[in-house]
Amino acid sequence: PMQVIRADGQWYNPDVHNLTIEVLQRVPQSATIMDDDCTNTNSINIYYTKTGTWTNWRQGDPDVNPRTPGQFRTTAAARLALTALNGGGEYHVMGRFQFPGASGRAGVYCGSFEATVNTGGSLTLARNGTTLATYSVTAPGANQTTPFSGRCVVALRVRGNRARVYYGLTEENLSLVGTYVDSSYTTGPSGMIVT
Repeated sequence: PMQVIRADGQWYNPDVHNLTIEVLQRVPQSATIMDDDCTNTNSINIYYTKTGTWTNWRQGDPDVNPRTPGQFRTTAAARLALTALNGGGEYHVMGRFQFPGASGRAGVYCGSFEATVNTGGSLTLARNGTTLATYSVTAPGANQTTPFSGRCVVALRVRGNRARVYYGLTEENLSLVGTYVDSSYTTGPSGMIVT
């Protein structure tokens, strides 16, 4: 085998190759404040301020497997505001959605910014209901019978009056869709929205 130089500068004749990686530290751009997988039926009443009617659905028997995934569901226009973020601020809000029918929009909001998508793949950034930008994305589709299929992920990152909109069918393929600066942006609650 070929000789290589170790991290301490000495020549070494390994039986296998080692990989030396230098990691550079940087300030984190966002952190997870809360990751709610909807397994606790009471979390909707503890962590969120609700408008509209919401229910908690779970797949399987929670007594057999307490970590069975769940979903918060609504059949009409509604909002879930994260109670801890009601004062407004600079946040990165991300929501995972499944559409049971062919109509409606779902997304996230932070202050007066709202990022919502429909089943046809039209992603809209709005301020208090006024459309600021529209983007064409991969359509999530609709699925009325199979939980956790036909899903999408919408994220909104707000810094000052600048909004960055992210979208993907999973968290792993989430990508930046657009950036928008709006001098009329106002801070306020953050959470999820269904229209």
